Amino acid sequence: MADLKISELDAVATPADTDQFATNQGGTTKRETRAQILSDAYRVGGTDVPVTDGGTGASTAADARTNLDVDAAGTDNSTNVTLAGTPDYITIVGQVITRNAIDLAADVSGDLPVAEGGTGASDASGARTNLGLVIGTNVLAFAGTGLVEQISGHIETADDKTYVLDLKAPYAYTIDSLAAKTASGTCTAKLTIDGTDVTGISALAVSSTEDFDDATAANAVSVGNTVALVISSNSAALDLQFTVKITR
Repeated sequence: MADLKISELDAVATPADTDQFATNQGGTTKRETRAQILSDAYRVGGTDVPVTDGGTGASTAADARTNLDVDAAGTDNSTNVTLAGTPDYITIVGQVITRNAIDLAADVSGDLPVAEGGTGASDASGARTNLGLVIGTNVLAFAGTGLVEQISGHIETADDKTYVLDLKAPYAYTIDSLAAKTASGTCTAKLTIDGTDVTGISALAVSSTEDFDDATAANAVSVGNTVALVISSNSAALDLQFTVKITR
């Protein structure tokens, strides 16, 4: 029979497993049955592809879930998933974890470490330590009571008048002392709280030599009070400088 092109051959019917085909093996032409050729191949309607070969090892969704260790329930696209045991991590996109699926309070134990986005602690103090936020070491501490501050000023030409230093106190504090001096000339200075003299600082003699008086009473400033420097007995006082020491 003359050689024919493949296109000139008759179409074959579905071959049987016993039908034989020519095969070149190691340079020698041999015969092989269809069953032998397909023995190691995965094909439609054939053996289920195992999990180790990238398949599910099953022909039904239920068996596939079993083989993949996924137990799904419900009819809505298997969105309800029950997890066996205590998982280390759960990432679910667009789904809801219900309490009967996993008890988060019971299954999450231990402090979430800093390396995983936590603080590694169960209390504020431990969290600050682990995050490098130790008060007084890594961050400034609020001094609270005992914080010393000052109100300072300069009056070029002093007059016998009242100079308001704190119109409406934003916080409570105590006036401790008043220090003052001039470049030349003299005057008398005192401090008042809402018009009441601060005891001990009611007649400071101010001159070109620095001097100060300490408060002894009536020196507590409440929120909203007005603190003033009152100058009297002015005698050509120039460049008056002053500092009011306070503690809150």
